[in-house]
Amino acid sequence: MSETTTTSQALKDLRTKWIDPPVDLVQTIKQGSFNADYFGHAETTDALLQSDIQWNWEPLARDENGAPLITEDPSGKMFVLWITLTIHGVSRIGVGSCKKAGKDDVAKELVGDAIRNAAMRFGVALNLWAKSELKAADAATPGEPVARKSPEAVVKAVIPDAVEDNTITDTEVKSLQTAYTKAGIPDAERKKFAEGVLTRLVPTHKSLSHDEYVQLKKAIEAAAK
Repeated sequence: MSETTTTSQALKDLRTKWIDPPVDLVQTIKQGSFNADYFGHAETTDALLQSDIQWNWEPLARDENGAPLITEDPSGKMFVLWITLTIHGVSRIGVGSCKKAGKDDVAKELVGDAIRNAAMRFGVALNLWAKSELKAADAATPGEPVARKSPEAVVKAVIPDAVEDNTITDTEVKSLQTAYTKAGIPDAERKKFAEGVLTRLVPTHKSLSHDEYVQLKKAIEAAAK
């Protein structure tokens, strides 16, 4: 089984197992005028660990002290934190937000919310998020017809394509493997070669960005000369 196939299957298994979390793990919270089902930070973390013990998150930006950059939304009433969540070498963007007023531990709440949001883009508790969005649409104009998205449309909207992940395509992964073969670099040494060129850990070649793909391909081709 190829590296790409293994990663795709692991991500598919994660989505299948956790798209509808067990009822006993689902909490209910008040959101405005309606109650919303909620899959908490601890439960989301456990789901990610069960799938990939090495999962990780990183802020999209840091402040001058190196801490994750916390910004405000346009209204000035909410704190916002943007992150990337990496599972099985695949990274997707998520965002956390919380109200500025009356918060004792903003950083923890933002991190928890951002991880849950990014995990949703891998399918974790996706149906709960979809149901909450539909309830919010109903509550916005009670007693009046509203233009609502179907659950299928919500699911489609929040599961990004590979291009949106900014990771390389299966074709590009195969292109790298072909280049490795032409350069005489054996399978067992390819991951180490990539990490040496990119100066970072490379869980899988599928986790590379397009810029990293170009950089690595050039290095492989240079090694063949």
